[in-house]
Amino acid sequence: MKRLVEGAVRDLLFAFRSLSRRRGYAAVTVVTLALGIGASVAMFSVTYGVLLKPLPVREQDRLVFITKHVKNDSLDIPFSLPDVIGLRALRPIFAGVAGVQNDGPIAYRVHSAGAGFDARAMIATTGFFSLLGVAPALGRFFPDSSDYSPSRLAVIGYGVWQRAFGGDAGVVGRPMRLGTEDVTIIGVAPPGFDFPRGTEMWITYERSAKDVDRSIVGAYSIVGRLRPGIGAQEAQAAVRTFITRQESINPNELHGQIGFAEPLLDRVSAMCGRRSPLSRARLPWCS
Repeated sequence: MKRLVEGAVRDLLFAFRSLSRRRGYAAVTVVTLALGIGASVAMFSVTYGVLLKPLPVREQDRLVFITKHVKNDSLDIPFSLPDVIGLRALRPIFAGVAGVQNDGPIAYRVHSAGAGFDARAMIATTGFFSLLGVAPALGRFFPDSSDYSPSRLAVIGYGVWQRAFGGDAGVVGRPMRLGTEDVTIIGVAPPGFDFPRGTEMWITYERSAKDVDRSIVGAYSIVGRLRPGIGAQEAQAAVRTFITRQESINPNELHGQIGFAEPLLDRVSAMCGRRSPLSRARLPWCS
């Protein structure tokens, strides 16, 4: 063992002496090693965050990401709230369907009880939390009984609850001012839940059945939970039939659209793995 250590020390000293005589070469070597290590660390971070770290939801293998494209174009087209409601009617296929704001969480300045703080909020439909199979740390989540929320409700993240409200159990029922909108806190998400990743607050979009206009309310990405025994291919066939039926009702706006349904984890992995500054759309599912 002593000889091995001595040999290693001699080799290191020889290497340092050689590099000191060729400082330009040494600098290039150090920079190359640094870049290589940095790239490896970055790749591991993406791999862990997207592929190894599980999504903070129940039975994620039964969740599918539902999209639609125009033929010969891979750019996702957002769904409308009536689309979310229509897909919920496919009960033999989906145990639940919910929509979230398609362009990711937005930073807001929030005011409550005279204090202000910053938080990243995302619009979600009713049924969002029950679809994902999570339970509140405090209060309740959005109702599942109605397709439309009668008022703007908010669920705050556990971190926001601790940071902005000091973990006060009396936060449920408290009003907040979110930008220019008034919302009411109804619950607190469990620790570690920030889905889509980076979200700190979830709010409903105040709507009633009579004022929803399909032509102007295309703002949602959709996630569905498959019933036992149903696969992604069966779900995709059902989604395509649904979109074809919608196209027959409104051919001018929906002509040439095709529906897709793929496992949510596959979608997250693909979207986050190909992120770049030149991406044509924001990727709200990435960490």
